[in-house]
Amino acid sequence: MEPDEVQAEIEQRKKRAEDLRIREVLWCLYDSHFMRYEAWIREDPQWVYPGIGEAIKLSDKRVQFLIAQTVHQLIYKEGPATESKDRRGVPEEKIVPATLALRVNDQRVFKFEICRRTRYTDTCPLWDDQLGEVTRFIDGLWVLELTDLLEKIRAHEDSVRNQREGPRKARELEALKKRFGL
Repeated sequence: MEPDEVQAEIEQRKKRAEDLRIREVLWCLYDSHFMRYEAWIREDPQWVYPGIGEAIKLSDKRVQFLIAQTVHQLIYKEGPATESKDRRGVPEEKIVPATLALRVNDQRVFKFEICRRTRYTDTCPLWDDQLGEVTRFIDGLWVLELTDLLEKIRAHEDSVRNQREGPRKARELEALKKRFGL
């Protein structure tokens, strides 16, 4: 392939990754779910999705899990942080560049950049994670598997939430019925 053709193919793959929202799926799996699993396993195992709970391994900033017989590994790495301070030396903002990579059966298939920003206000810190450039993408069945996994995890957590809210909602309904003479 000619250099122009290579560059065009890379841009096309990056666009496909963006269209499939792979960065969002992987970041959500990692940051919103798997990073909580260690505490949930100890303190509230009902939140752990049963299709993955036994197979998950958490260490440092790595998560390894199985789907069928396929080993998936998410690897999070942070770069050096930069901080800005006001005239009094009080921190105003902290920016941490990071990457999240995916290996499937030890093959590197996906990687993207993240910018984690913390702004310090008078009342509380504000966090913002910006998903950046895709720097590796080798398409495969893993895209559908992980998208499906995220949907199943969300459905499981919704089920747990609804199950736990059921008795409270029933009490609230009874109280409303009493207040309105029903």
